[in-house]
Amino acid sequence: QSIVSRHSSINSRADIRPINNPNTCINPAAARHEGNTWVNFMFRRNNSDPNNFRWHLLYCMMVLMAIGGGIGVAIAVSGVSESEPIPSQAPSAPLYLNAGNYDGISNTNTEILQELCPPGSQKFNASFLPQTIVEAYEGYADALKISDPINSCTPNTLALLFVSTTGVQEEVSISSMYLLSALYFGTGGSTLWMDGSGWLETPDFCQWQGVECVGSHILSLELTASGLTGTIPSHLHYFADLEKLLLGGNQFKGPLPSELGTLSNLLELDISRNEITGTLPPELSGNTNIRRLDFSLNRISGTIPSEW
Repeated sequence: QSIVSRHSSINSRADIRPINNPNTCINPAAARHEGNTWVNFMFRRNNSDPNNFRWHLLYCMMVLMAIGGGIGVAIAVSGVSESEPIPSQAPSAPLYLNAGNYDGISNTNTEILQELCPPGSQKFNASFLPQTIVEAYEGYADALKISDPINSCTPNTLALLFVSTTGVQEEVSISSMYLLSALYFGTGGSTLWMDGSGWLETPDFCQWQGVECVGSHILSLELTASGLTGTIPSHLHYFADLEKLLLGGNQFKGPLPSELGTLSNLLELDISRNEITGTLPPELSGNTNIRRLDFSLNRISGTIPSEW
């Protein structure tokens, strides 16, 4: 999210000369209109006409007041954008760290996470989090190299908070659960998914709807026509063993992530019936193992790679 500044240069004219007048309020502005009688009247003092000086003084005061008002507005706007979020009320129940018996705990934790970050929220009051959850979050964040603050309402933070409640210790399981949870929170899983059976209801992510595994390794992710929104997450390429990625019939927008080209074991890729734009990433053409591709009913442009 960057801001692009546009700077326009002022073309100089041969007949414009600076006005070295100590009684000029804004020399550059006066210099632009040196030959203009009205500007001379406002900007230059005529010693023989005291009324002219009064007009000049009044004009300078008005200019300074306008500049001061603009600075005040800018400071006010800056203060609003950078101020700390208003602390929310405490959730209806605390987050729990799983102690082996997961029945009923996961659903409660997922609901609480949604309470902390209702739609449109950017931050929440992290003082409501139990210290055990905070310590678990910090440990997982360090292991997974996640830098999102614990009080931010990002998919990364919410996913990591959920993982922090499970007590899972196996490295592969931690990584896969985090990535799937980030997919869930980042594509409207808590509010828009039509079929999210099992998701975040158990730490065994292989029981989540559309997820197929061998051991802790995810081989297939099928979320066809499930109401997913936003953009296709680039972090899906971390599922190195993935053979099927079926995301057709959702509401994805934007370009297809080039990182998906690193899924060397991918055999099927279906992103049909979305609103994908742009061109096909050239990185995808490097995977010669793909047997089925479906990009139909999108807004993709360009040419199909000759390697296919």
